[in-house]
Amino acid sequence: MKVYIIDAFDKYRREGNEKSVHWVSGRAWCIREVELEWGVPKVQEKIEYDINPSIFHIYENYEEALEYIHTM
Repeated sequence: MKVYIIDAFDKYRREGNEKSVHWVSGRAWCIREVELEWGVPKVQEKIEYDINPSIFHIYENYEEALEYIHTM
């Protein structure tokens, strides 16, 4: 099942699943389309730091994620 999450964006470390990039208060954020694996978003492993994927809020469709990013 495809879902959407909001994640920090780094133009030098693209994962290929970025649907859109938005600037909020001088910082880049992106909406990513990811697969759910056992109810947790499957994110690419980040070498620089560990991220617990369960911290991401899951949006069922792109419009919900976009609406949230506009409220940021």
